[in-house]
Amino acid sequence: MDKGLKFEMMGGGGSISCGDCSFSQKIVSFTHGGFESESGSFFPSCSSGFQCESCGTFTTRDQTVPFAESRFTRTLEGVPNEQRAHRIEIIQSWKRSLEIDMRNKPKDLWRAEWEQNLIDYTKELEAVSPEELQAIKEKREESKKDYAASLFCNCGGVLRTNKILFCPLCKNKNLKYDMTFIT
Repeated sequence: MDKGLKFEMMGGGGSISCGDCSFSQKIVSFTHGGFESESGSFFPSCSSGFQCESCGTFTTRDQTVPFAESRFTRTLEGVPNEQRAHRIEIIQSWKRSLEIDMRNKPKDLWRAEWEQNLIDYTKELEAVSPEELQAIKEKREESKKDYAASLFCNCGGVLRTNKILFCPLCKNKNLKYDMTFIT
C-alpha cells in the first residue's frame, strides 16, 4: 500500500510543502460552513481541495447544497417553503433507513418506535405531490451534475481527492501538510 497524503483524509486549511524540493503552497483541504439567505434560511456549503491527476495543480472547489437547511422536525407542518425540500429529503432518508433496518434485522431487534415512525414518515410523504417530489429530485440531480462538471482542471485533467498527492514540481510524494485552521 502506498503511503502519502490524500485530500479525503485531511481537514481544514494550511500549507503543503515538498520534502524533496522547494515547493510550498497554501491550500484548503476541507472546510464547511454556509450562508444565510435574506429570509434567514441557512444554505450549507463546503470547500474541498483537489489535485489534478495530469499537471499536479492544487485547487479548491466549492459546493453549496441546493436547498435551505430545515430545522429539526419530524413533519412538514410549519416548515417554511424555502426549507421544505430539505425536510422532504430528510424524511425520505429516514424512511429508507428504517425500511432497510426492518428488512435486514429480525423483528425482536427492532426498536420500539420503528413501526410508528415508518407509518408517520410514509404519511408525511404521501401528502407531497408527485410533481414536488420530482422537482426536488431533478434539482438535486442538477446540483450533483454541476458539481461533477466542475471537477476538471484548466489543463483538462481530472481533479481527485482520493489519490496520493504528489509535488507539482518534482512529482515526488514526500509531502507534508501543516494545518493552520479547521472548521
